[in-house]
Amino acid sequence: MKKRFSILLLSIVLLFTACTPVQGFVMILNGDSCILEVGETVQLTAVTEHLDGELVWESDSDCVEVNGEGLVTALSAGVAKVRAVVGKFADSIEVTVKEVQKDPDVDPDVDPDVDPDVDPDVDPDIDPEEELILRAEKYSILPGESTRLSVEGCGEEEAVIETVRGETYASCSGFIVTGIVAGGTAAFVASCGERVSNEVEIKVVAGGVSPTSITLTADTTQIKAGETAHLSFTLTPSSAAGNISYHLLEGGEYAEIVGDALTVSSTQPVTVVGTVGDVISNAVTFNITEPTSDPYVNVSASSFYASYEPADSAQDAYYRTRHNLMSGDIAEQDQAPTLAAHRPILDGVYLRNSAAIYSEDGETYYVLGSDGKLADKIYRDGAYVTLEEVAAYLMAFGDIPANYTSNKSGSPKSDPWGKYLRLNHSYFSGDTSRYPYEPLLPDISGGGGTLSYYEIDVGTTGTDCDPGYAAKLYNNGSTITRGAARLVYTRYGSNGKEISDVNKKYVFYTYNHYNDFQEYLNYQGGWGEMFGNITGGGAISSKYDYNPTDYVPILKQSFLSLL
Repeated sequence: MKKRFSILLLSIVLLFTACTPVQGFVMILNGDSCILEVGETVQLTAVTEHLDGELVWESDSDCVEVNGEGLVTALSAGVAKVRAVVGKFADSIEVTVKEVQKDPDVDPDVDPDVDPDVDPDVDPDIDPEEELILRAEKYSILPGESTRLSVEGCGEEEAVIETVRGETYASCSGFIVTGIVAGGTAAFVASCGERVSNEVEIKVVAGGVSPTSITLTADTTQIKAGETAHLSFTLTPSSAAGNISYHLLEGGEYAEIVGDALTVSSTQPVTVVGTVGDVISNAVTFNITEPTSDPYVNVSASSFYASYEPADSAQDAYYRTRHNLMSGDIAEQDQAPTLAAHRPILDGVYLRNSAAIYSEDGETYYVLGSDGKLADKIYRDGAYVTLEEVAAYLMAFGDIPANYTSNKSGSPKSDPWGKYLRLNHSYFSGDTSRYPYEPLLPDISGGGGTLSYYEIDVGTTGTDCDPGYAAKLYNNGSTITRGAARLVYTRYGSNGKEISDVNKKYVFYTYNHYNDFQEYLNYQGGWGEMFGNITGGGAISSKYDYNPTDYVPILKQSFLSLL
């Protein structure tokens, strides 16, 4: 039976606010121990910091063999200590090897050479930094029936499936979901290190009757390129059960269906039908909106930026994004946030603006100043780079601006956003057991809370002293030098869904790589009191000399009342 190993992902960071010597070390990322059967292998991974010299792998027992790359092969039953060594520094993992056990429950009809834990549709060479996508073989099942989940963007040995809700309707063991009782829906997500996938819902339905017809519908059939529509279906008779399969009759080369979500990337029509067994649904055609007055069709980037002005409407921002042109302020910025001249305080506590003002169509968010007057506008799907506007975007829309990518690497030369490309949209655990110099953020999942935080890069003009983060431009148009500045925000609530209420969100800024944080207070120049490790007198990024101060609470009040 194949064993799984949870790969501990380690983020070793050096922060800019102090220049203290750091002790060198070696660390194996695969945990303290693992178990293999004879003939199995495991790839060990080690990291080193502040050490010169070659990393050498060695074993104290002949029951395993380890090569120079850390690949361990189980040869015979026994226990071995495998060490990663650089000079006088080392770390070890205990490897227990067992004889191959014959499983009396093995199905003789199953090909023993096919790994049941490997999805043949998943590319093992997928970049581990890309988006994590969870899919199901079937999205509705009967009680007692099972469906298999699969994950893209991470090896299944590293992925962990979690039940978000509905555990009374279906259970999950590894990647297998089994129906328990009919009449409800269970939801699941996959995590891989610090990344979290989309949510997959599995309906558990009553069986026994085959459908005679299928009615296919969508929440909208008028969408823009790059947007998503959600499909749904109804079976007749109502007592019928079955798993629907969606098919792209038209537009398959520029459309994709994941679960019930249809996403299009072109302005050509897309037609979808659904099938349950031999029964075919009606066809639904989606008309993709074609811009009628795009002002940037024949505008070059050089002429656009030569007389640059920020976007003046959501429609303007939409057209700009279609041509990879910016919508917001493009001025370079310092690491420290620009604070408003007046930050309202009540009883010694900073106020956070609770007024969340959107346009009727929800595409524009109005940013107030500390005086309650309009200070800026942020447009959904626009492109932004400054700290103020990106923080407001996260607060307003709970997702990344158009010029951001989830990847942690990218070349401005080959990307259409050029020097305005920004990297990194990934899960932030906030696990203070692993990183004791970090302060505990409110209700964060990595600290036992219910809120899932994500982080993104902020392209500041470099760091001040830490040699790990050179004082260079984040993106000079040719290369990207990632600095220590991040925005960290709440993306998912306790129900596993994105948080829509601004007043239930948190957005924080850290420009010394998680040592200290300031809360964005939902107004122009509104940043709360700094808290964290350096604030408390700790040494930068030290796991031995740390003293993070607690999160500083705020009060919420509508700034419109200040007018």
